[in-house]
Amino acid sequence: MSWLGVAMFFVTIVVMVATRLPVYAVLQIVQGVLAYGGVGQRLYHGMPWVRHFAAAGMALALSGLLRLAEVFVRRGAGGIS
Repeated sequence: MSWLGVAMFFVTIVVMVATRLPVYAVLQIVQGVLAYGGVGQRLYHGMPWVRHFAAAGMALALSGLLRLAEVFVRRGAGGIS
């Protein structure tokens, strides 16, 4: 794989993950609100709404870390010097 191929692979991953993770987080927040409000049947013991909010938080955190890595790579601080 040439260097251009590696760079294109990174750009593709950044675009795919950075655009889809915030959407997934919003969907998880909506599901968490619905589960907290008691919409639908409760089939599980415990609190399923907590899992939805935790998944949303982790998706936003991963998206933010990926954006931060993108900034470092664009500024040229992508490695140890």
